[in-house]
Amino acid sequence: MDSPTPKNSLRDIGHLFLSGVRDRQTGGAPRPVRRPPQANGEAELSAEEFQQMILGQAGPQQGPSGHIGPVTAVIAPHLGSGQAEHARRYARQLAAAGTRVGLIELDVSEFRLCVFEKAATWEAPPEECAVFDHRAMVEALEEMSADVGQWVLLVANPRVPEARELLKLVDRWVLISACDHDGMVAAYRTLKGLSDLHRPEVEVLTIGGDTAQAREVFRKLDSVSRQFLSWPLAAHSMLAHVTAVAEHQVLACHTILDKPQPADMSHWQVVTAFMERARSGDLQEQAAPAEQQPPPKVQEPCRPAAQTKEMPVPAVTAAKIQPEPTVKDDAYEIVDLGEGDLAAAVIDAVLSHGRGELAECPVRPPSYGDARLAVGRDRRLTMLAVIRPGLAELGAAASAYQWMLENRSLIAMALPQFSIDPMQTPRLRLLVDQADAKASTLHPLLAGATVEVQTYRRVRWGQRTGLLLEAA
Repeated sequence: MDSPTPKNSLRDIGHLFLSGVRDRQTGGAPRPVRRPPQANGEAELSAEEFQQMILGQAGPQQGPSGHIGPVTAVIAPHLGSGQAEHARRYARQLAAAGTRVGLIELDVSEFRLCVFEKAATWEAPPEECAVFDHRAMVEALEEMSADVGQWVLLVANPRVPEARELLKLVDRWVLISACDHDGMVAAYRTLKGLSDLHRPEVEVLTIGGDTAQAREVFRKLDSVSRQFLSWPLAAHSMLAHVTAVAEHQVLACHTILDKPQPADMSHWQVVTAFMERARSGDLQEQAAPAEQQPPPKVQEPCRPAAQTKEMPVPAVTAAKIQPEPTVKDDAYEIVDLGEGDLAAAVIDAVLSHGRGELAECPVRPPSYGDARLAVGRDRRLTMLAVIRPGLAELGAAASAYQWMLENRSLIAMALPQFSIDPMQTPRLRLLVDQADAKASTLHPLLAGATVEVQTYRRVRWGQRTGLLLEAA
């Protein structure tokens, strides 16, 4: 009896059909063979060595690609919503000379980047981004820095701490002023509010007047700035209407801030780093000619080897030498006191004469109406509370301070324009009458690091009323 023939499964003979299909499709080409990686005998890199190698290769590409043109900051917050249009007109005026001009507009919730060049064609603006794209902003500034010959910076609100730090990096400002009296006064107030930053070169740019009016406005602003601020103004010009200049919007980011959403400060960081690079490049160019020139050789005079005689020193009597009296400016301070309620007048006088150290917040503590909230330059909350004679409001001030401690995060989210840092412990500044300075109730408060007690006293000279502030 014949043995049954074994039946092969489809799995065993499937390669015959697949190989035929493959050969017909590939024309008899050899089959692909997967080869493992060959060992090259090199040692593996550690994490630190790998990071150093990557940074070393990407460093020259990510660094400054070229020279950044000069930067001019436009100072015009007193013009309100029209300052952006006047800044664009100034950029067009610069671009009319043949230089490509870049305009950077910054606000708490807005970043806009435009370029102006002498042409007659216009491009449609791109769509705005709903978030601040850090990479897109950096790449746009890097690409434009290779073609732009001059930059214009517009900060919508110079009172923001990030804006004040940014203006310190710009060595040339343009102050836009109207030719009427109110416009000139508003421009001077803006310049006075920024006088504590640094003293850059300031050019006055007038709008809405003729040449004679522009010259008169500059003369008055320069006079009061020299007299009260010790800050001379450089030059003046008029803002002209230019039409043969095209404006191209490169990037626009705008976020809608609500109360639960914290403020995004990435655009401030990007522009600050860009301005630091621009300023460092200018300083290197200024120092380069001095380094190239060799120092002059100074020939020492020949000194004869002769015997020197000691010259007689005239005697000075002790009666003629009188030590000059030293005055401590921080011991006390006298400010003008306004009319009205004592607590409101004292806080208004302290805030208006605080040399820009504090910016008042619109939020008030609900438990104590005489207290005010303010933000310092270090982005820390500060509560100013006036305690009337007798220290009766001390408990209410303590309750208001406790409310500020518990709700500082909500206050920071409600006021994103102030860039409040809720991680820092808020300060309490008590303004106490001088008669209550030695009260035993205040002794435990003086030991705290976040509590500052300052005494006040009303003084009169002539028909004026002032406030004498002293440290307790």
